[in-house]
Amino acid sequence: MGFFANNNRILIRDEDEHIMFDTDEGLFAGTDFISGTKVMPQRQATWSSGTNFSNINVDDTYTLGSINPNADVVVGSFFVSTGAFTILGKKFGASDQGWFAAGGTYVHLMLGGNSPSFGDATWHCDNKAAYTFLAGGGLLQLNERVGLRAAVSFSPVNTTITLPPVTFQYKIFCGIFV
Repeated sequence: MGFFANNNRILIRDEDEHIMFDTDEGLFAGTDFISGTKVMPQRQATWSSGTNFSNINVDDTYTLGSINPNADVVVGSFFVSTGAFTILGKKFGASDQGWFAAGGTYVHLMLGGNSPSFGDATWHCDNKAAYTFLAGGGLLQLNERVGLRAAVSFSPVNTTITLPPVTFQYKIFCGIFV
């Protein structure tokens, strides 16, 4: 194990000479902490007999708070809930499954479409919901990207797919690497 300090650099190695700490790699400097709750609205796509589609294509960004204008890194966690909403007795998406890391994109829903005319056949992935925490320009934001398409039927049947309101509880550090 070794300790090295020279020319504004600190380097620590273990017994096998693996680098355990190196200030040249940059250190995260948290500039802001923001916590709160954000509820995304319910989204619904429908299809009715004929060719009447009501597809959903959402790309919205919500501001959660002001941060240091130099901050461009998100570190933290969030908890997702859809309340009591269930499909076939199961919670929707990854709801109420614990806390998730906020440093990337969270995919809440990825669901292939199907058709009442073709039984259990599943087609391409028509339904998706993804959320990303973003830091930049002096703002902490949450991007919502949702695409929904109700199942198509050759029968005179109306179909609907509903994404219930998604509630985010978040605890986020924003900052920079120095």
